[in-house]
Amino acid sequence: MRFVGYTAFAILALEAASVFSAPLPYDGSDHFHSAGQGNGVARGANGGRGARGNGNGRLGRLLGGGGARKNRGVGKGNAGGKNGTVTPPPPPPPAAGGGEEGGEEGGEEGGENDVVREGTFGTPVTLDGGNVKQDTEFTSESGKFEIEFAATTGTDLTVITQKAAGAAPAGFSFLDPNSFTVSTSTDVTDFSVLKIDYIFDNAAPLVIAAGAGIKDSVIGKRCGLTGNFVVDGLGETEFEVEENETVLKVKDIVGEYAVFIPTASLGGAAPPAAGNGTITPPQIAPVEGEAPAEGETPVEGETPVEGEAPAEGGAGGEEEEKKDEVEITGTFDTPLQFPGGNKKADILFPPSPAGTFEVEHNGTSPVTITVTAKTPSANPPADHLFVDGSAFVVQSDAKQGDATLQKIDYIFSEAVLATIDASKGLIGKLDEATGEYVVAGLGEFEFEADENEWTLTVEDLNGEWAMLVPKSAILA
Repeated sequence: MRFVGYTAFAILALEAASVFSAPLPYDGSDHFHSAGQGNGVARGANGGRGARGNGNGRLGRLLGGGGARKNRGVGKGNAGGKNGTVTPPPPPPPAAGGGEEGGEEGGEEGGENDVVREGTFGTPVTLDGGNVKQDTEFTSESGKFEIEFAATTGTDLTVITQKAAGAAPAGFSFLDPNSFTVSTSTDVTDFSVLKIDYIFDNAAPLVIAAGAGIKDSVIGKRCGLTGNFVVDGLGETEFEVEENETVLKVKDIVGEYAVFIPTASLGGAAPPAAGNGTITPPQIAPVEGEAPAEGETPVEGETPVEGEAPAEGGAGGEEEEKKDEVEITGTFDTPLQFPGGNKKADILFPPSPAGTFEVEHNGTSPVTITVTAKTPSANPPADHLFVDGSAFVVQSDAKQGDATLQKIDYIFSEAVLATIDASKGLIGKLDEATGEYVVAGLGEFEFEADENEWTLTVEDLNGEWAMLVPKSAILA
């Protein structure tokens, strides 16, 4: 559908004064749409991605929320003990049978006497003896790293976090880009419970990307000889659905740990939010006269266009391509993680009336990016206009040469398509030396008409990016 009023407004914007209030040096007169972040590009319910462009795009299925973890006994301490830890109750009598199995049953099933603490990275925490089961949790980017401990003799526990330096095991991707180095003040040998856990936050981007595949997650440990992480031969591993956590039983707690998922398991159906309900992906009606996007179920009463052939390569090939990609719904001014593990991932940000900003990445190591939408720092190049009233500042910790693919994309709306010759669109970058936007020498640029998308392959994601179009491309 073309918006005649929008076109008229664009022409007025070229002839009139500012339509976007902004601080200097940008005077706000060189763009053609109304200001503000609206609902331009259709999106799926709950923040999922909507149908792209002319209906051939991908349907947003990134659903889920932060599920509440069940109560695990004594609350998080804020009085008594070292660093605000809880003073434990008198030790319970040992469970029948003794040993690791008996102690674990007594500690976990009789959870009323458990102690749960909030730890701080880099700060020692006193773990008490007496076979009192104690859980110490450390908040990280995709959830909480946790140590479960019960032993006759206590010790001091220290956990340090850092960006994971070692490579993921072959066929695995990081679920949290950080690793966790555990040390104790004494050797722990007389334990009845000793576990490394990771409790997932269903609202974290990488957890959303994992979807139902989260059940295949595992804890890995860095090998001192190779410097890389391994997941085999470390101990008994299980995923506890009720707790939404993956658990590794160990005999030696000291070492550097990280949490992983088989790369093939990424992209499953999103986990449900708190409660026992099941999330059903929304059904979005295709534009009148168009077939549903490949792989989507038509809404009741809708029928595909007769005689329309499958996309090139066949339905199976396109479905396989989609399975190899992860789509993450992003938020401005929030650190977000690409999973690494040579898994292609796209992060899409909240749309404006003009369209949606997107960043693509594929590489070995996980990468964290933060994107800020802001008033452009300079005027557009001569005889050009801004398509979107915002510029997008990308901050990335990607290592040069590690990525096999890095792209800056923009999915423009139908309103933009009705107003300009989209084939003439450009992606520009602010040159910090001159303080001006440039469009030449940035990388390979493509106009993807079937996706309503401009895409620019780059060596470095960092910088301030803006969407541009020559004035001559405005439709009469």
